[in-house]
Amino acid sequence: TTENICLKTKTKKERKKEHLKKYGIETRVLSNGFKIVLKRLESPRIYAGLIVACGPLHEPAEKRGISHFLEHLVGEEGKIRNANSRLLYKIARDGGDMDQETGEQYTVYELNAVSQFWYRDLKMFLNLIAELNFSKDNFFNEQARVTAEIAEDSAMDIVIRGRLFGNHRLSCEIYGTKDSVALITPQDICGWHRKFYRSQMMMLVIVGDVEMGKVARAVRASKINSLEDKEKIEPLKKI
Repeated sequence: TTENICLKTKTKKERKKEHLKKYGIETRVLSNGFKIVLKRLESPRIYAGLIVACGPLHEPAEKRGISHFLEHLVGEEGKIRNANSRLLYKIARDGGDMDQETGEQYTVYELNAVSQFWYRDLKMFLNLIAELNFSKDNFFNEQARVTAEIAEDSAMDIVIRGRLFGNHRLSCEIYGTKDSVALITPQDICGWHRKFYRSQMMMLVIVGDVEMGKVARAVRASKINSLEDKEKIEPLKKI
């Protein structure tokens, strides 16, 4: 049919754009490479997920677990002595909450905020991720928590990963090992953050009753927008 002929003549990029439009999804790439995906949805709350291309698949064996350890330290604000001035406290005071997790290739940070305060909470959420403010006590406390998580990771889980993936990179331990985590220093954490937490390695997914223009303005007004591309990261080969 004429419709099928028209579909075949359209480029892959054009078809993808039409598909996203059909489901009310908007996308935008800022000039610094930061990506935004927005799904407009009437709701009293907004959901934001920041995906960072940082995970165990990028790690050298001697620093295994550093991505997960870093994720634990994001949001720890021991350097800010006044608890009322901490961003996580301010987000909670607005009725919002934050969660995070590390996968094999990505680290994901999640914000659930009241629509009334979404703009300022989104900026604080992004600032919290862009700038590390953990104290020495925070570092050692989280190092102990990560070590405890490693101990809880059952031997069966390790066996299953080994049988599923063999010597493939996907068999790596997300948490690292007790020995590798013990060798990680605060300087290592800060260096890993500088290397991977950069605008062109991030994608923000937003679901809620908000406009793309305001989301982009919130990103530009946050510290995420000024993270520099200081080192070229070699892309991972397709798995």
